[in-house]
Amino acid sequence: MSINNIPDAIQHIVTSMQDDGYDIQFQFGHPKEIQQTLIEWSRDPSRKEVKTPLLILFLDFEEDKYGEDKTYITVADVTIIIANETNRNYKAQERLENVFKPVLWPLYEAFIEECELSVLFDVDAKFHIPHNKIDHYFYAADEAKDQNVFAAYWDAVEITNLELKLQEQDCSFTSNNLTF
Repeated sequence: MSINNIPDAIQHIVTSMQDDGYDIQFQFGHPKEIQQTLIEWSRDPSRKEVKTPLLILFLDFEEDKYGEDKTYITVADVTIIIANETNRNYKAQERLENVFKPVLWPLYEAFIEECELSVLFDVDAKFHIPHNKIDHYFYAADEAKDQNVFAAYWDAVEITNLELKLQEQDCSFTSNNLTF
């Protein structure tokens, strides 16, 4: 299996999470496209109740083909959210206890760990992938509106500046930078 683009790499990470027992869906695209997909899912009785938790890789992002030292397939700083439906009337403490602690933070930690342990991505000297994290207590596009850009009530963890260095896959690797 050879993965040579960021969306396929993230799909692979999410599939690994699902194989480990995490309940999470995956989408990538522009916000309007994601919104349309979620509307379609809402109309489909088999998908209506399984929209979230959802990991979204937002497009577009700039890629440095082969990286500065020409050793990677591509290098990109991407933005991802991990979102879960919420009760729009929750206060911050309720969101913390009912959404962030039991759902979003474990998914965030599992996603980052899967990325850091994967042979797909290069990591820093401490086996980390640099990024920023924002907890959104009610993920909304416009605070004056009651619903977000995706026409749903969500809490979310946003991962920004996630520096992904997609590397060639080598069967002799089983973990980042460790050969056997």
